[in-house]
Amino acid sequence: RAKLEAQSIKGTYQTSSFTIMGFGMIIGAVLGSILYNNSLWGWGLTIGDIFLLNALIPISNSIPLWWWIIEIIPSHDFIAPTIKVNLVNIWNTLQLKAVWWPMTFIYIYYVFQIPNNAWSNFLVEGLEFTDFDLGMISVLSASLYFVG
Repeated sequence: RAKLEAQSIKGTYQTSSFTIMGFGMIIGAVLGSILYNNSLWGWGLTIGDIFLLNALIPISNSIPLWWWIIEIIPSHDFIAPTIKVNLVNIWNTLQLKAVWWPMTFIYIYYVFQIPNNAWSNFLVEGLEFTDFDLGMISVLSASLYFVG
């Protein structure tokens, strides 16, 4: 919807959302490192508790904001575009260098963020990393995401 944004603020919503996401990744990595250490520290949450916490945080943040969602009812003379028209518009947008070049970078960045089970296994079994050590690697990764 960048077409509807003023030139002076174009891109600020996307930048703000990525900044907030990076900050959330840092908070999540720190909390995950601290809370998932039952085997090392003798206290902490189970993996099921961590999953439940991961589900409850977005829900608890979303529910208070639901009343702000207002449905805009279009006028009677509004004709919704067909699926074909929407797909053509999406395809034309994706062909713009201003779209596919940054999206290629984002795609490659996220491909490298996929956890590698063999590498994690080597860190745990070969180098004897603890859950806390793996969590600190996640904190560092999230911090670099936030900065960069």
